[in-house]
Amino acid sequence: MGHSGDVPSIREAVPEEYPILEDILVSAFTTGCWVDPHYEENLRTLSLRSRVMHVWVAVDHDDRPLALALTPRPEYWDRSYFTFSTLAVSPSARGLGIGALLIDYVVGLARNHGFSRIQINSS
Repeated sequence: MGHSGDVPSIREAVPEEYPILEDILVSAFTTGCWVDPHYEENLRTLSLRSRVMHVWVAVDHDDRPLALALTPRPEYWDRSYFTFSTLAVSPSARGLGIGALLIDYVVGLARNHGFSRIQINSS
């Protein structure tokens, strides 16, 4: 990630970044496991998914995307728990604690909005 001690920052992604983030999704989901072509196509739908989801991106000190997580926009929340279903770390950024950083960020979002339960949907 550049200089030692650099900690990625997290912000909401902008639509111009979606193609890069879709590449991260595909590489994260296809490195070390098999993904069928239909599932891979669905990973390349951030512009559609962003209508109902916030796209959070972890970036390095040069603002290059390293990882992402999706959480529902408030109008799609289930009031009994906060949820997220997609988290992907670029294979080149694995082992740096970025996945944990994103999870901590999502937990913080949940707490800040008064949730005491989180549901993580994963296959």
